[in-house]
Amino acid sequence: MNLVGKQKKPKNVSRRPSSAMLPLGQLTVVNPRTGNLKRVHVLLDSGAELSFVDEGLVEELGPTGNRKRSS
Repeated sequence: MNLVGKQKKPKNVSRRPSSAMLPLGQLTVVNPRTGNLKRVHVLLDSGAELSFVDEGLVEELGPTGNRKRSS
């Protein structure tokens, strides 16, 4: 039987708007060239397999090491 477009909604679906709590924090990072400190906001995701940094912050701090782009 083909029910495309006529599927019933599951009975356990909530009709209330859902929300999620995201753990946020602040870090102080140091510019290795100048020694200047900068406070930055971070989103903590303990289940993440990758970490991301704003490109503007990378350019400002000028970290060393290998740069990899995510796909």
